[in-house]
Amino acid sequence: MSPVDQSFTALPLHRLADAALQRARDFGVSHADFRLERLRGQRLGLRDAELEGVHDTDEVGFGVRVILDGTWGFASGVDLTAQEVVRVTEEAVQVAQVSAAISPVAVELAGEAGSRRRDLGLGVRRQPVGRPGRGEGRDADRLEPACPGT
Repeated sequence: MSPVDQSFTALPLHRLADAALQRARDFGVSHADFRLERLRGQRLGLRDAELEGVHDTDEVGFGVRVILDGTWGFASGVDLTAQEVVRVTEEAVQVAQVSAAISPVAVELAGEAGSRRRDLGLGVRRQPVGRPGRGEGRDADRLEPACPGT
């Protein structure tokens, strides 16, 4: 396994992940994850076995995935700022809120043997499938945190 490129590890991963996960906590999600990705590529142009040009690409982006009231929500972005990460997290929560109306079965995460996941204080709320009242009293047009004062 080759070492991870230092220019990637220098990205503000922990600061951005903390911003996303804290904002997800504000909405009372039962699960959230933040992923930062870097895609590098190279395109070679050849004509008659002669090199005509080389083009390198380097793209960075992130995604936030949440489970809110048993429904997945996902959103992504490319601006690596805490403000954008918070906005994208709120978008993922909105996606979960809207998706709840068409999701017939609540998502429950299974435990993972040998998982390397850190407990980030979100926990997993176990809820039975088909729980009574699912979707009642929910206002998908409003985005409000579960914690008062945030």
